[in-house]
Parts: sequence; C-alpha cells; structure tokens
Amino acid sequence: MSAAEKRRQKTKPGAHPALPRDSSEDAQRPAPMEADFPGTPLEGRAFYGGKVITWDDQYTGAYDWDAGVAIAAYLDGLKEGKLLASYSLGTDRTVVPPRTFDELSWTPIDDLRELPGTGTVNTFSLSMVNWDASRREEPQMPAVIELDGASPGMGILHMLDEVEPDDVEIGMKVEAVWKPAGERRGAITDILYFRPLAQGPEKGSSKRMNKTLPRDVAGNFRRDFRTSDARSQHGDIPIGHKYTMGVAGEEFFQRLRDQGEISATLHQGNDTPSLPPRLFDTDTFAPIDKWVKVGPGGTVETFTVYGEAGMGRVSGEDGEDGDDGEDKEQRILAMIRVDGANGGLVHWIGGCDADEVEIGMRVRAVIEPQNKRIGALSDIRHFAPFSG
Repeated sequence: MSAAEKRRQKTKPGAHPALPRDSSEDAQRPAPMEADFPGTPLEGRAFYGGKVITWDDQYTGAYDWDAGVAIAAYLDGLKEGKLLASYSLGTDRTVVPPRTFDELSWTPIDDLRELPGTGTVNTFSLSMVNWDASRREEPQMPAVIELDGASPGMGILHMLDEVEPDDVEIGMKVEAVWKPAGERRGAITDILYFRPLAQGPEKGSSKRMNKTLPRDVAGNFRRDFRTSDARSQHGDIPIGHKYTMGVAGEEFFQRLRDQGEISATLHQGNDTPSLPPRLFDTDTFAPIDKWVKVGPGGTVETFTVYGEAGMGRVSGEDGEDGDDGEDKEQRILAMIRVDGANGGLVHWIGGCDADEVEIGMRVRAVIEPQNKRIGALSDIRHFAPFSG
C-alpha cells in the first residue's frame, strides 16, 4: 500500500482525500468535502479590541488622470477665464464639456466655441452634508447649470452662492464668478461658483474661436498629443487595511508572542510538521491534528545581501553612499529551513558579517524579550550563527 493510500485511510470522514499522484486521465476527482474547517466569525470591534492579531498597513495609491484632447482644451480655457464648448457639424449641436466626437452621429469634432459664462438653473439641491458625510451648519447649493450658447440640456454641475437658499429656483439666470487670474490652475474650481444675475440679459450665444483640437494631416488626432499638450490631474487615494492571520496564523503568532516559540502544525496522516502552519494538509486536506514546537535551530537554504541607502539605491555601489554620506549597513535576508519542520521562514541573519554567510550554515532564532513581542514575525529579532 502506498504512503498516499495510508494517509487517505487515516483521514477523518468528510475530509477531502488526496488524488493518487499517478492517477490516470480518466480518474474521477473526489467529491468536495462536507465538513467545515474551524473558523471564528469576526465583528468590527474585534479588530480594535485586541481579540485577534492583525497586520495594519497604510499606503497611498497615487494616480495621474489623463484629461484627453478635448478636456485638456477645456481646462486650458478655464485657466484663461473662458468656458469652452465644441461644435458638431454633424448634428448642429454645441456641446459642453467639449468632446472629440459626436455621440449621436459618430462624426469627429474639432471646432471649439467660447460660451458667454452665463446660464440657467436646470435643477439644484440644498445639502447639509459635505462630500465626506460630515454635517454642515449652512447648506451648500449644488446645481446643474444649462450654459448659454450651448445646445438645450447642455451644462455643468457647480455651486451656487451669493443667494439665499429660499431664493433659489429652477429657471433662475446665473453667471460664473471666477478666481483671480493668478490663482487659476486649469480646473473646474477656477470658477468659484455661479451667482444670480441682477437683471437677466438675453440668452447669449457661443463665439467661434480660431482654435481647433489638434489633428494630423490624415484627420486623426495627433498620436503624440500626450506629454506636451495634454493635461493630467494628479491625485492620491489613502488606503488602509487590517490583515487577519487566519486560524493557523493567529495561533502561530499568539504562541510566538506569548511563549516565544516557533510552532508548526501536524495533520492527520502526516507526521511531518508544516511551517508556515496550515489550516489543512495540502495533499490530503486533512485538518490540523495538533501543534508542535519546532526550532529554534535551522539551516540557511539560500540568502541575499543588500544595503539600505534609500529607495532604489544600493549602498556601496559605484561609491554611492546613503543620504547622510555614510555607507548604510548591509542586511542579509535568508530562507531558513527550521529544524523539525517541513518548511521554514524567510528572515534576517544577524550577528555576523555578510561575507561569513554561506548556504548550509547553521543558525538559531533570537527571540525578542517578552515585553517587546507584539505577535508578529519581528518577534524573532533575527537568526544568528551557532554550532550545533
């Protein structure tokens, strides 16, 4: 009887048996297991009350949004104190914001028009919350403004001001209030807000400009219209997360924190402890049978040496030093096969110079004192050489 068959015989009922490694192509895959693995439902407060160990991280997702050809022209116009639209010959429409093609006729658009900067309130809202859902003491008044000179239904969303909320009404004539020229940067916020016109003038019309969107001789938009002409909007998205360790990881880090021990998992039908610990045996899908202490000794399987001299820089390379003018300490990162386990850990080597490290070298885990352990892999300070 093969070792795999013996393990399958010892597997609990309901556990997922392993496929024979030499199974034929027409062998049937076993049915999914029926038994649930142990787990712990978590509520939000568990993440903040110390009930479970979590890894907290915060990073920033930076991006640059390419405005494209038409919107780039629109933003340039805002910086100059002008509201621009594009005129479609295919449907005889003046559309705002500008676009490169008419979505009704699918004909290209490159004719820009300047609008007078006045319009009519199409609809509005009185909002007592900010964008982040915080409460306001005074309402803000977002409104859709149909712009004079554009085709019916064409306009932009912006803010109203210099008017009492009770006085705002649909159909009210308004005009744009601009930032001072020196403060404009080519954004929709170059218009501070729209305010009521003291006396509503006749509806203005668009004015043709001696300017078109850039095209090549074949009539296509220039392919090089990116870095030199196009505008982009930079932004940062703060992203935070709490990573839970799972059933096996939670137990591993609790044992490391509370007992200062490296632990591995034993599974039914497999007498070799798994490290990192696993909720189930990857061959037989048998659940955890028990936890065992492994290490603290181990053997260096492979390693790498690098220097910390700042992002993307290596100390000592071509005479380049760190930011403070001194060579930064070289660090040794190694894959260490831990004694008594099938597997190991990736961790630092300490207590020796880089030129002393070699594959096959014996090392031992140096555990942080109890008062410094937090339930993380850093509770192992490093692995240090030893004979044994």
